[in-house]
Formats: sequence, C-alpha cells, structure tokens
Amino acid sequence: MVNRLLVGLVSGLGLSGVPLRAGAQGRPVPDTVYVGAQQQRLPTRQGAVQLVLTYPAQPVGAVQQVYTPARVLLQTIRYADAAATRRQGEALLWYPDGRLQRRETYVANLLHGQRQTFYPDGTLQQLEQFDQGNSRGQLCFLPDGRRAACRVVLRQPLNRPAAFAQGPEWLSAVIQQRLQYPPAALRQRRKGQVLVRCLISGEGHLQEATVLQSMGLEFDAEALRVVRGLPDTWLPALVNDAPVEAVYTVAVDFVPPPQP
Repeated sequence: MVNRLLVGLVSGLGLSGVPLRAGAQGRPVPDTVYVGAQQQRLPTRQGAVQLVLTYPAQPVGAVQQVYTPARVLLQTIRYADAAATRRQGEALLWYPDGRLQRRETYVANLLHGQRQTFYPDGTLQQLEQFDQGNSRGQLCFLPDGRRAACRVVLRQPLNRPAAFAQGPEWLSAVIQQRLQYPPAALRQRRKGQVLVRCLISGEGHLQEATVLQSMGLEFDAEALRVVRGLPDTWLPALVNDAPVEAVYTVAVDFVPPPQP
C-alpha cells in the first residue's frame, strides 16, 4: 500500500527530497494559483476548487503541487524549467485520502518508462510501458490481484484511421475559436503545443482524452477542456471495414495574438 507519507517530506511539503531554492527565511517561496471549477484562473482563493503551488528547484526546474482548498495534496509534478512547462521526472497523482492513484515518469515532456495505476485500496490496477510518448504494452489486474484483460486499442492494420468528420482544418479552426489563453501566460507571451490523446470508440464517440505532451497545468487543463467539448462527430477507425476503437491525437496550439 502506497501512502503520501512514504514519498518523503521536506518541511512538511511532501517534495520527495527535491532540493529547493529558499526564500529570505530559508523556506521555499511558491507561486500560488487559484483554479476554479471550470479550470479557470481566479484572482483569490474565493471559489477555488484547487490551489496550484509551484516551487523553484535546484539547480534548475520546478516542482508543482496541486491541493484542494483544505490543503489535501492531489498531485505532484516535476518540470525541467522554472516556468513549469516541460515535464521531466516523476509525476504522482493521489486519491483524496492520501493513497497513491498513479505514478508515471516524463522525459523531455513525454511519457517514458513505466506508468503504475492503483485501486483506491492501494492494490495495483495497471502497469503500462511507454517509450517517448508511445505505449508499448500493458498489464491489468483485478482488485484481488488476478490478471485481467486490458482494453486493447487497435492501431494497425487500419483500413481507415479514426478521424474528425468535418476534417482536420475545421477541427483546428474550432479549437482556436474556443481556446481561452491562460491570462498569466498571455502576458508573458508564452506559446507552444499540447498534444491530447483521444480514444475514439467503434461507435464514433470520444471515450477519454489525456495529455500526451504537456505545456504545464494551465495549458493542459485548457486543452483538455476544449477537446472534451468538441462536437461528438468522430469517425471510427476501420479494420477489415469494421469499426474499431482507436487513438486519434489532437494538437492544440497556443500562439498569443499579435500585440496591438
């Protein structure tokens, strides 16, 4: 059973022994962001459903922690840069009771190595191996520890890959119309791309959407919000002319508008 207490404590912050640059009083000084129910950035704690604290790490990089307003730790992510846009190293996701839900590793902002997912009681649910963002295989388990069949996503050979019915150009245009630039990032003129992995069912519906390439928490949340809100007009992939479940990757580009 994995618990937050086993990950290590630094000044009660649960940073797994990561060295941090200290403030004037010898303690790390975090940048704090308040996040609302629609994943929007709020000016104060009022109405926030999450608190995102970003700590600078030595010699470079950052550690980001996501809390509930009651200061229950939900997520810990490590970044290669101080702006917290390029994931590098271990990322941990917690259940509200303190048990570990998922452990995964990023290299150069892409999933790499082993991802472990746990049931709420701490038993192993899934092991998945990644190589530079690509899944290379997985093992799944029942709550009693017995092996279980994993959801198999067919990729090859496809007569037709999964696609958006109105076409990629229309898809890109709709994404840009609905995209709300994170205010702080807009002021800093930050730009980049989030890749979202979409699982499209054999019936042509979006089953799940997860971040494959990250730009940081605010960018990722906005990309997921837009993709999950797209019209449900997907075309399923075909194998031997039969519809099957398959993956479609959506690129969400964040480019600040020209300055007046």
